[in-house]
Amino acid sequence: MKIHIRTAVVALSVALSACSAVALGEVREPTLWADVPDVSMCRKGGKYFMVSTTMHFNPGIPVMVSKDLVNWKMASYCYQTVENRPCDRLENGENDYAFGTFASSIRYNESDGYFYVISVNVRINDTYLFRTKDPEKGGWEFHRLKKNQYDASIWVEDGRFWVFATVPGKPYKVRLTEMKPDFSGFVDEGMITLDDVTDCVGGEGLGEGAQVMKRNGWYYIVNICWPKGACRTVVVHRSRSMQGPWEGRVVFQHAGIAQGSFIDTPDGKWYAYLFGDRGAVGRCPYILPMTWNDDWPVISEESLPHAAGRPGIVSADDFASDKLSLVWQWNHNPADGLWSLTDRRGWLRLKTDRVDGDLLSARNTLTQRCWGPTCSAAAKIDISGLANGDNAGIALFQRDYVSLSATKENGTSYIVLRRAEDGNVREAARVQVSPRARTVWVRAYGDFTRESEKDKLWNFPGRDEGWFAYSTDGKSWTPIGGKFHLEYTAPHFTGYRFALYMYSTLKPGGHADFDWFRLTDSVAR
Repeated sequence: MKIHIRTAVVALSVALSACSAVALGEVREPTLWADVPDVSMCRKGGKYFMVSTTMHFNPGIPVMVSKDLVNWKMASYCYQTVENRPCDRLENGENDYAFGTFASSIRYNESDGYFYVISVNVRINDTYLFRTKDPEKGGWEFHRLKKNQYDASIWVEDGRFWVFATVPGKPYKVRLTEMKPDFSGFVDEGMITLDDVTDCVGGEGLGEGAQVMKRNGWYYIVNICWPKGACRTVVVHRSRSMQGPWEGRVVFQHAGIAQGSFIDTPDGKWYAYLFGDRGAVGRCPYILPMTWNDDWPVISEESLPHAAGRPGIVSADDFASDKLSLVWQWNHNPADGLWSLTDRRGWLRLKTDRVDGDLLSARNTLTQRCWGPTCSAAAKIDISGLANGDNAGIALFQRDYVSLSATKENGTSYIVLRRAEDGNVREAARVQVSPRARTVWVRAYGDFTRESEKDKLWNFPGRDEGWFAYSTDGKSWTPIGGKFHLEYTAPHFTGYRFALYMYSTLKPGGHADFDWFRLTDSVAR
């Protein structure tokens, strides 16, 4: 399937007019239909490596690998945990929602054989640098450099390491700073190399997401901006020197598809890999063929088709290994003494040692991305270890989550559906379970199908619905609670995820055992 996208390598007035029009062509299906924002990529031979933002989820800075730019799988993470504050551990009522690491940059340095990744956490006044010789094996070294380099791109040339970082303000700027050779810090305070990211769109609005590349003797800084009255836009500046001066152009302005990387193939083809906001499922990448005209990038009208079925960065799990699969991430730092794959072989055990009020404050919530256009996840749970007030189950996880829990109250077992909205949690439905039941099955569904573009500039309307079902025999499923609207919220800044969890509301010490986690692409409405 080909997805038509209008190219906007035009003057600003024309671009703004095009972006505001009603009929711009149809852009409904991302190439990678899952929450993989702020993408940066590099190539070694015939393999492509990509890093992305996952904010407060750990392990952090996911590194993905592909041979065709369409089908991706997990390769490693740059770290298991990087900070250990109360907000990282969900302690004392603190959390790190909407923070963590984001807008990372990856670079392969052929001269020393290392892959380098830099990233930032805006609550920490440091820049994180990671490196490894094999991203598929992991083993990333970690270096902490003062000071914070926001929305930055790493650049390596002639044995020297540089950072092009965004400097927020009116206008947004780009600062060039050199690292010390031993990665202990920066040589100096750096210099402003580009004094106005938004100069080619009227000098207003944000100008973030810097990514740097070089071709034919030209350096290029690829940024996003958001001109007033328009959608998110790709602007490119070029110069013969890293120090400037720079000249800029709008190179793509349609449907909010912006921010990411330009990448070449071994046979000389070029692609723009840019994401767009796509409702509750999150911010999803599109891969757009690209050519060059007078050493300026020209982005194609057709994107590559998305991979059939669910993306390779999610998968089912029978918990047979003594290590978690790379597809899983914990919500915040895990409490390692409270989960196990070996206490009961072939099962994931989640335990508690404290009382929590709801799912957002609970530790050891284990997550995977939802995906489009439709998806479903189911889990089998042994609930015999639950104590009164315990909750274990499956959720569609974001700030406004929906959860389906097995719980016990005064010795009686129930299946309870809860909905969180704007910080308030309400019970939506419940059914009593036989006192002899040791096992329950729970299932969550998501429908993220997008409609025609219509007049939406940056986020096409879509169904964005979730619903649930349960079973007491593993064969027949009973719907519970109806359908819920799913809403992407900035307080979390991530798309919806499937989550497995266990938390106590009355007294800690109980446990829940998960036998398996299974996925399907199509869902019955």
